[in-house]
Amino acid sequence: MRWLRRQLPVVVPAVVLAAAFLLRIFDPGSIISNQQRTVFDYYQRFSPRAYEAAPVRIVDIDDESLAKLGQW
Repeated sequence: MRWLRRQLPVVVPAVVLAAAFLLRIFDPGSIISNQQRTVFDYYQRFSPRAYEAAPVRIVDIDDESLAKLGQW
């Protein structure tokens, strides 16, 4: 019993980490993906980001510009 009490702070996190790792690898029925989407939807409903009008710029890169300046 003493061994268990001493090892409990190490064993419990190790088991939780192993379970999370296995769920991430095998992804049973995309349970994790569905939960992530659900939590994100709740965040967006309860605390949505304030709308800010952002200027939009369209950059058109043609073949002549690429030949002159290079790809990057």
